[in-house]
Parts: sequence; C-alpha cells; structure tokens
Amino acid sequence: MRILVFCFSALGNIAMTIPVFRALFDAHPELQISLVIPAKARPLFKEFERLEAVPVFFNERHQGWKGLYRLFKELQDQNKYTAIADLQGDIRSVVLGGFFQLRGSGVERISRGRLEKKALTRSQKKIFKPLTHTVFRYATVFQKLGLEVPVADTPSPPKPAFNLKFTKWENPQRKWIGIAPFVLELGKRYPLDQMQKVIAYLQQKHTVFLFGGEAQEKQQCVVWARAFSNVVVVEEELNFEEALELIPYMDLMISMDSTYGHFGANAQLPVVSIWGQTHPYNGSAPFGQSHKQALVPDRKQFPELPVSIDGNRKGVDMAAIFKTIPPKAILEKALEILG
Repeated sequence: MRILVFCFSALGNIAMTIPVFRALFDAHPELQISLVIPAKARPLFKEFERLEAVPVFFNERHQGWKGLYRLFKELQDQNKYTAIADLQGDIRSVVLGGFFQLRGSGVERISRGRLEKKALTRSQKKIFKPLTHTVFRYATVFQKLGLEVPVADTPSPPKPAFNLKFTKWENPQRKWIGIAPFVLELGKRYPLDQMQKVIAYLQQKHTVFLFGGEAQEKQQCVVWARAFSNVVVVEEELNFEEALELIPYMDLMISMDSTYGHFGANAQLPVVSIWGQTHPYNGSAPFGQSHKQALVPDRKQFPELPVSIDGNRKGVDMAAIFKTIPPKAILEKALEILG
C-alpha cells in the first residue's frame, strides 16, 4: 500500500507531519509513503525507511499550470498509488490532486479550519477557545483513507548518532540550551534587547546554541557569540542536516511560534515557546508540550490578542505587547525545566 502525500508549505507546517508519520508507520507495517515536499525539507525525514521524499520545484520546472501537470506526470510515472492525501489544501495541491482524480484516484484533503481561525483572531465577537491542532488535522486526512493513526501512542524516536563535531562542546557541568531567536514574521519576534538578557544569563552556567536566521540575523548571532563565551552559532558550525542531528541532544529549546519549536518537539525536548500576535490556541503549538511552557502576552492588557494566525498583522504595538513577557519570565520557566 503506497499513499501519495502533498505537503509543500513552510518548514514548520511540514515538521508537524512527523508525529503523524511515526504513528502511521508504527501501526501499518505494510505502508509506503511518497511525500511531495520542497527539497530543503528532505533532511527532516531521514528516520523513515518507508518514506520516499519527492522534491518539488515550484520556481523552476514545476511552475504554473504546465509545471503542475509535469509534476503530475513525473509522480504518475514513478509509482502506482493506493490513494492521495492532500495535507496542503491550497490551489496547487487541489489542481495536482484533480489530475489524479481524473485518472480515477481517490483524494482526501485537509480541513484547515479557516473560519474558526478567523473567529479566534477577529476584533469583534472573538471566539477565544482552543482549535484542533494541525497534527490532528493531518491525522484526520489519513483516517478518512481508512488508516488508524494512533498519534498519542507513538513510541519515542531514536536519537541520531552523536556526530563527532559535537564533542568540542561537551562539558558535564553544562546543559545544552537551544534558542531560536528569529522568525520571519515581526509579529512573532521577541525583541532582541530582551532576548540578549535571556542569552546572557543562561550562558553563565550552560551552553547556549543559537539556531536559525537569515544572513543579517546570523550576524547578530555572531555578535552575541563574540560577547558571551558560552554561546555557539549553530549555522556557523554545522549544515542544516547536522543541526537537526544536534537538536535531540539539547536539554531545552526556547523558540518563538516558529519552526524550531516543532523541531524541538519532534525530538521530544521540553520547548519553551514565546507568543506575540499569535496564540497556542491556533493549533500550531509545539506538539505534545505542556501548555504551561507557552509564554503568552497579558490578555488583560491586550484583550484583542491574538490578532493573527501568521504573525503578519501590521500596525500592532509589539514592543508594548512583548513587555508583558519579560526576560525574567522566560528564565524562570527555563530554569524550572532544567531543574
């Protein structure tokens, strides 16, 4: 039995498929999956022997209508599929799935709950309640295909082999703390001056590993590493695949509402997540983590929150909002977890 799966959105959304695939492969020994994803996401799926990661290139040969049809032909020529699971739910995946439906294949698509999310983030008549987690939305697609998806009972993944590059940071007196201080959307990004206080304090007794960031942001990480002796800029030392192998050896991950929170959760680390315009109720909190580890702004002062699902709402005073999550709150939660 082979299922063709579409999921070619942001890395964070793609990362949330991993608990579902673990459950599927554990419950169905005969199952094979072909997963259509961006090429950069392929290292996320190394643990799965029965998963074929098929790279998609929407800016090159798979661009536009002709490119989608070319992708359909390539996929059709590679394998025969029992069914198609669309975890993407956008126009590209609908068109691509439509080509397969015309050839008689069954397609099940995700329900993203857009109306519920709009109700959670609107200013008037806001419905402030937890929404279905994205992991369970993904699982429902496979359940519609007749597959059991026991996400809650999935065994812990094995750690990847310890890379010899990591040995230079070993110190039995120091725990390893991952921090992902950057995220694309400014409505999610914790202020750098406040984050610097978190880094400065934690690196006194522990080793802080800084993950992620674009070129300019990596330069800020380098500045911190030069200022503080126990700070490592991961992207300066390791490639993306090696960085993913390092994450399971962390003792704690601190992130925004961002991709690295999901990477940490998939490695079953404790994750302290920091929220701004968005909120854990939106269904994209690090999966399997305690709600007590999600630090959210004070809604008594800012009852309009959350105002966005993606963190891209303009005209919001994020400096004032983030002042209600002081560095002390992050440090207290981190030290509580570290013991």
